[in-house]
Parts: sequence; C-alpha cells; structure tokens
Amino acid sequence: MKRVRVINYLRTPRRPVGATVTAVRGKATVAAFSPTTTTPLSTLPSRAFHTSFRMHTAASPPAIATTDNGAGNFEKPIKTLWDMQQAYEAICSEYLEAWQITRYRFEFHTAPQHDGSPHVEKHGDIWALIVTERGSENSRIESKDPDDILYELAEGIASTLGSKAEAAHRRPKEDSRRQMFARAEAMLRKIKPEWGDRYAADIADILSRHPYNDSN
Repeated sequence: MKRVRVINYLRTPRRPVGATVTAVRGKATVAAFSPTTTTPLSTLPSRAFHTSFRMHTAASPPAIATTDNGAGNFEKPIKTLWDMQQAYEAICSEYLEAWQITRYRFEFHTAPQHDGSPHVEKHGDIWALIVTERGSENSRIESKDPDDILYELAEGIASTLGSKAEAAHRRPKEDSRRQMFARAEAMLRKIKPEWGDRYAADIADILSRHPYNDSN
C-alpha cells in the first residue's frame, strides 16, 4: 500500500514498522506501505477529504442495528467502483444517518472534483482514494484491499461528525479531542468492530505523542 497525504494535527495515516516518512506542516507525506503490517505516523493540519455534514444536536447517538453477523449489510465483495459506491452509500444511509444527522453531502465520486473532496479510482488491482483541489492533488491513498479505501471514506466522515458533535457539546477546560475521538470511534465500531479497533490504535499513538491537555 502506498499513501501520500497532507499533514493533520488531529489525525494520522498508518505505516509499516520501519517505513521512513517526512512530515512537515503544509507539505505532503510519502511512504511505502505493506497491506497488513501498519503502525501510526506522528499526528498530521486537517484531513482534506473529510466530507461535510450538517448535524442535529443530540445528547447521545441512538443504538444502531446491524445484521446477524454484526458486520453490517454493506459487506459484500467489492470488485468494481460500482460495488464500492454501493457499499459506501449503504454505510452513509444505514449507519451515519442513524446518528441523527441531516445529510448535506456524501457524494461518491470517481473523477476529480477539484473542490477538496475525494474521489476513488481503480487501476487493475490497485484502488486509490485521491483528493484534488484547484487542479492540484493534495493526497493519495493506494491499496490492493478495497476495505482500506472504504475505511478511509468512513473514517473521514466519522471524524468530521465527531468534531461537529464536540463543538455542539463543548465542555469548559476539556481537551476537545476527548469527545471527538470517542464519538468517531463509536461510530466506526458500530459500522464494523475492526474499524473501531483500527481507529483506536491510531488514536492511542497520537495520544502517546500528544497527550490530552485539559487545562485550556
């Protein structure tokens, strides 16, 4: 797997042990990735591919039903861009809307929009999640596993929703990341338990480098 992405102070991509990555604010990051062994990078300025939503303010999200296997009915073999779109839209409609949000935008694109939104491409057995803006490519994630791309799409939305929920329920002198991370992880875990684990591992690494600061 190969990833190229912009720096983000809240979120981070994963990389294999021993991979060398240069992370500089405002500049892209490049690294070679294995499809299985991954560890988080240092924290990265905002995820360019976060999809925008409007959100109702609710004290806590409702329970979300899953299928008997607990994995959600979007888990079908993904072999084409159409399969990916169907899986993504199933996640958005079946899970994310259940968190009392009003859909603003979660379009699935297969061509550059040049407005900061992501699009998905497939070339042979390589899947790519690419963000473009004003004619420039801001970030790229490549993998042979379509689940990696689907996770990144869902994680981007969950992080955005977590941030919006925290802003609506802000607690004085509490590090805003506490609520944001917790809500995003809960959303991803409801969609797919292993996605919650994957996100939690990322967050644990971020906090080991940048612990919560509740004094501000």
